[in-house]
Amino acid sequence: MLNRKAGKMKKYVIVLGLVMGSGVAISQDDRQTVMPVSVSYFGNFATHPGVKIGTEYHLKHISVLKEKKRKTKELLKSRIIVPSMSVYAHPQTKVGWLSAVDFELRRNNLSKGRFWGVGAGLGYLRQFNVGETYVVDESGSVKKAPLASKGYFSPQTYLTYGKYFGKNDMKNKALYSRLNVHYIFGYNAAMVPDFSLELGMIWNPKWGIRRSQIKKKST
Repeated sequence: MLNRKAGKMKKYVIVLGLVMGSGVAISQDDRQTVMPVSVSYFGNFATHPGVKIGTEYHLKHISVLKEKKRKTKELLKSRIIVPSMSVYAHPQTKVGWLSAVDFELRRNNLSKGRFWGVGAGLGYLRQFNVGETYVVDESGSVKKAPLASKGYFSPQTYLTYGKYFGKNDMKNKALYSRLNVHYIFGYNAAMVPDFSLELGMIWNPKWGIRRSQIKKKST
């Protein structure tokens, strides 16, 4: 009886060890699935200064191997959700706050450590007046309006190009540039195009918001 109980206890210990071991392996994999962070200079019309922060949720990767001149290079086509927040200033006029969610198609040349992409998305722009603003109420009286602002629906499209610090590894830091075209609806009863230029960096932190494993397909 004692031998049987000892045998069962040994099996339980082995099973528990395997479960704990798999849990450790999962946690190690999870550390590699933290969503990347991006920080950039956000220049509205290039010269009006601002800053932008964002992240990326990679939905899927498609790996393509191409042979050229006896060399094989790997191209990785990515589908990415890109949420972001931006703030910029027009001195003595206004301050803009833009929240956006974009969908990007990105092409990574892992052999040369660079990428380029095209994207489009939805955004909401809030512009705050700088200085004192006055409004006329229903009675005809003029009153001071603190923090006067107005919101706009602002979808956007963009082109991006970047370079990883190292080759064959998307986990490296990357420098990138991005040209955005924002479409501001309801601005003086019309749609007005607005341009911005980004210069920034993307990197994978050791902590942060985690995502599920990326689906990768080879063709």
